[in-house]
Formats: sequence, structure tokens, C-alpha cells
Amino acid sequence: MREESHSAPPTILLVSEDDGLTQHLAEALHWCRLVRLNDDAAIEWLEANSCDLCVLDRGRIEALMRIRLRRPGMPIVMVGELQPEHAGLAAVVPDERELVETVAQRMTQLLNRVAEGHSAELIALPAPGPEIPSQLLQPTYQNRLRVIGRQMDLHRLASLHLVEVPGGFVVRALSRASSDPRTLVFPDSDFPRLVAQSIASRGQRRRMRLGTPLLPTGYEDFLRALGRRLDLLHAASVTITELDEAIQVEGTKEIADADGKRRVPFRELLAVEDIGVLLGEAFRHRSFNAPTELDAS
Repeated sequence: MREESHSAPPTILLVSEDDGLTQHLAEALHWCRLVRLNDDAAIEWLEANSCDLCVLDRGRIEALMRIRLRRPGMPIVMVGELQPEHAGLAAVVPDERELVETVAQRMTQLLNRVAEGHSAELIALPAPGPEIPSQLLQPTYQNRLRVIGRQMDLHRLASLHLVEVPGGFVVRALSRASSDPRTLVFPDSDFPRLVAQSIASRGQRRRMRLGTPLLPTGYEDFLRALGRRLDLLHAASVTITELDEAIQVEGTKEIADADGKRRVPFRELLAVEDIGVLLGEAFRHRSFNAPTELDAS
């Protein structure tokens, strides 16, 4: 909850090095305070200041993750191809031409909410409803990777490259339809909402052809099974890379020896046969446990 009064003009943090974009925003939103900084300076500024809206220029994926970790409830508008449901963004615009209009709409909405006596926070992630089984909301690798796999399947993506970063995951993939590259951000703070979206989309997967030569039943089944194994290993700092004939998994795992528990690096190369064994183990494990709502889809 913000404590400062909005007698002062609303503040927009612009993370960009584009002079033209800065000028257009400043002219269109002359009634706002515009603070323009580059990536590192913006992160440092947020340590001691707050803003009503953050605007990110194209390609600033790392800055997005760092800002989301520090200010998970702050609304963010970004130029680029990221999907709002993947990144927890207030809006994504395809180019700079639409950015000024979108930001103006957001700031006008903010002022209207304040005038009506509402909180100054413009965007809040919806809390998961009581219909979501509690076991699905546990931040395990199995649950988090499963949600990512479902998004891969629903959006028809392939060629997975997943990197765990502090506070979430960054995924790079290719569209199956156009082969265009995609970058998706999955902050852990958005995980409950993604679970809710996955349950809301149940039934869609069964109508889709999900299989690939490496992953016969799709990404969700594979990443769920792999996540279960990673949980058993007490893994951390995971990277998953889909190669032509195998999937490489790297990270650290916990081992116990005479000196106690410690972490060591590991690397696995999962060929088609290994993936089949992994899926078989996961299916057998699930047959002895009650199905969840996601399993019904």
C-alpha cells in the first residue's frame, strides 16, 4: 500500500535510452513526472523511490525480472512480443507508436481511481480461488515446470531453452507455426495466477496435437515428470535445453556424505529412451495418487 499523497503528480519510470520515445511521453503526459533511467540505474532508483507505472523499452527482459522481484505489485507496460499473462505485465504494446496512448490510458485510470478513494495501486494479481487444490500451489519444480509446459503446449511452442533465475524462470522457444523466437518470463510471484489460468484452460490440451519426436505427449507431461525428479534431487539453479535428439538438464543437487550435506553440480542428457522411462515413472506415480483438476484436461 502506498502511503504518499497523490497531491504530487503521478510518477512514471521509463527504462529506455531512446530520446525520441522520452520526448513523446513527456509531451503527451506533461501532467506526470517522468523519470528516465537505464537498466542498472532504474534498479538502484527503485531501492529508494517508488512510481505509479514502469515503462520498459523493447528487449529489456533482465530489467523486467529484476524489477518484478523488487516490486511484484507494480504495474509495468512493455514494448515487445511478451505475453502479459506470462510476465505479469499490465500491458504489452507491439511498438512505440501505441505506447504513448497505452500509458496515457493507464495514468488516467490511476487518477480516476485515486479520485474515487481507491488505492493508488493500479494492478493487483488475482488471488487463487478456493477451487484450486492446495497441492498445486506448492512452489515445487513439479508444479512450476508443469505450468510452464502447459503454456508451451497451449501456445504451440517448441525448441525449449529454460533458465532458472533468482525469483523465477526465463524461457526462450520457437513458434511451431512461424518459427519466430519467443521469450517468456515466469516470475514465481505470478505462479498462483498461472495455476488458476491453467485450470481455466482445462480441456484445450485434449483437442491439440502436442507430441514431438522427443516428447510424445507434449511439454506439460515431460516438464511435470522432470520436475518431480528435480524435487527428489533437491535441485537448484536448473537449466533445461532441448537439442535435436536429446534434452540436456543441468543444475546443482544436494548429496549427503561423511562431511554432511552439500551441493554438487550435475548434468543429464535425456535421449528418447530416457524420456520414455521418465514419463513411465511419473504416470505410475500418478496412478497411485488422486488426480487433480489439471489432470482432467
